[in-house]
Amino acid sequence: MYGRLVEIENLDPSKREEALQNIRETVIPALQELEGFAGFISLADLDNRRARSIVLWETRENAEAAERQMASRREEMVSRMGATVRSADLYEAPIVEVRAGVHA
Repeated sequence: MYGRLVEIENLDPSKREEALQNIRETVIPALQELEGFAGFISLADLDNRRARSIVLWETRENAEAAERQMASRREEMVSRMGATVRSADLYEAPIVEVRAGVHA
């Protein structure tokens, strides 16, 4: 399994709900349509105006294909929110343990 860690900086706390809605209604459904999508985790630190997302993929090839399709969309969405993408690095995920059905 592989995980892409997306680091976002300079978040506008007043746009939090709009961003979360966009992730739930647009981003995750788009990712679910891509081959090998295995999960999405969003982490937020509003005090420091930053967020991290981890997108899980079954294979490196799935992750790389998704990045080719989604990178420009991610940049556009983040910039519309007034934030910036600091990095979007791919890591091997040798251990992934998540309880199914757990939602925030």
